[in-house]
Amino acid sequence: MKRIIFLGCLALVLAGCDRWETRALLGRSRALTESRRGGGNGNEDEEPPTGRAVWLAGVEFPPGYDWQRDTGYGSIDARLILMRNGERVLSVPTGEEFHVSTDPDMHRILDGHLYTDYASGDATWIGCDGKELFHYPGREMMAGFRIRDGEVWTLGLDRVTGKGVSLRKNGELLFYDPQGRLPAGNGQEGGLLLEDEGSLCFFYYQETRRNSGAWVRSWYRVRDGQAENLVLPQGVTEVYDLGQSGGKTVIVTRTQTGGANLVVFRGNESRSYATGVADGVRNVRILPAGENRFLVKGEILTGSQTRPVLWDSEGTPTFFQQGMKILDFFSDAGHLAYITADAQGSPARWVTDGTGGPIEGRTRYISSYCAHLDGGSFLLALTPFDTGQSPFLLQDGQRKDIPLNGYLTYVSSTR
Repeated sequence: MKRIIFLGCLALVLAGCDRWETRALLGRSRALTESRRGGGNGNEDEEPPTGRAVWLAGVEFPPGYDWQRDTGYGSIDARLILMRNGERVLSVPTGEEFHVSTDPDMHRILDGHLYTDYASGDATWIGCDGKELFHYPGREMMAGFRIRDGEVWTLGLDRVTGKGVSLRKNGELLFYDPQGRLPAGNGQEGGLLLEDEGSLCFFYYQETRRNSGAWVRSWYRVRDGQAENLVLPQGVTEVYDLGQSGGKTVIVTRTQTGGANLVVFRGNESRSYATGVADGVRNVRILPAGENRFLVKGEILTGSQTRPVLWDSEGTPTFFQQGMKILDFFSDAGHLAYITADAQGSPARWVTDGTGGPIEGRTRYISSYCAHLDGGSFLLALTPFDTGQSPFLLQDGQRKDIPLNGYLTYVSSTR
C-alpha cells in the first residue's frame, strides 16, 4: 500500500552544536577579478583530463530545417542527442508517441544517462536513455530529480495549478500536500531535491490569508518523506532561500531591523551578512560549495542601480562592478566560476578562479544546466543565434564545435 503522508508535522528545532564554518569559500582566488590572460577561443580539440568523461545533451532537427523559426513545432522529427567526449552515444525520438519532449527542462544527464519526463493527458512518464521506466497518474512538472541506489526520486508540482507538492520513488507516492508550493529554483543539479548527510530533503510552504488581507507563509521541511514544521527564528520577515549543510538547516532571511539587511541562520547560530550602503537586496540564493559548505549570491540595489555580490561563509561580501550582469555562479571543490552577460543578455565572458576570457558572438545560454564546474575545469555549452554556426562546447576557453542542427541543453561530467 502506498504510504501518503499529509503533514504529520513535527516542530523542527533549528539546533546544532558544531562550530560555524568560518573558512572563506570564494575559491582559490579571493580577488575574483580577471587577469589579462584569457583562454583562446579557437577550435582546438583539447582532450578532457584523464579519467573524465564530458557529457552533452542537445536537441537535433533535420538538416536544413530552421529550428529557430520552428514553423513545424510539434510535427517535425526532432531528436534528443547524448554525447560522450564529443561522440554520439544516443539518439532518442521525441513527441507524444514516445513520451519524450524537446523542452530543455524535461531532460537531464545523471551519471552518464539521459533521463526524461513527459506529461500528457492525465499521466506523467519517466524514461531513461529512450526507454520508459514508469508512469503515474497526474500531470507533474519536475522540480527535483535524483538517482539514489539505482532508484529514481522525483519532486513534482501540479502543472495545472502550480501547487500540490509530491515526492515519489520510482513513481510511488511517498509524500503529498495538495496546498504545498515550492520556492524558486537555483539551477543546481538535483533541483530543489537536496541531498545532505545521506538524506534527501526539500522545503516548501503553504500560504494562508489573514483577516487583514495579508498573505502569510508557513514553511516545512520534508526529510526522507517525513514532514516537519519549520519554525522560523524570531524577527524574520522574509525568507530568501533555504538549504541544508552538514545536517543543519540554512535559512537566508531578512529581519525586522530594516534596510538592506541579510541574516543567515545555520542550525541554532546566525550571522549578519554585510551589504554596504544599499537600499535593498534581491535574487538572493544559496550557492552550494561542496563539503557541507556554501556561499550566498545576490544583487544589492542602490537607487535604480544593481550590483552583483557574493558572500563567503563569514558573511564578507565581494562586490562586483555596478551594472554588471552575472548570469550564473558555480562553485566546486574550492573553485569558483561565473558567466557575465552583455547588454542583450547574451553570455559575454567566462571566469574561473579569477582568470577568464571572452565568449565571441551572440549565443544562447539555454539554462544553468548548460554550464558545469568540475574542480577547476569550467564547461559551457552554448548555441549561436546565427544558424550558420554550430553549437559549441567551451572548455576552459577552448572551443569545440558540435555538428548539430539544433541547440545544446545540458553539460555534465563523470569520472
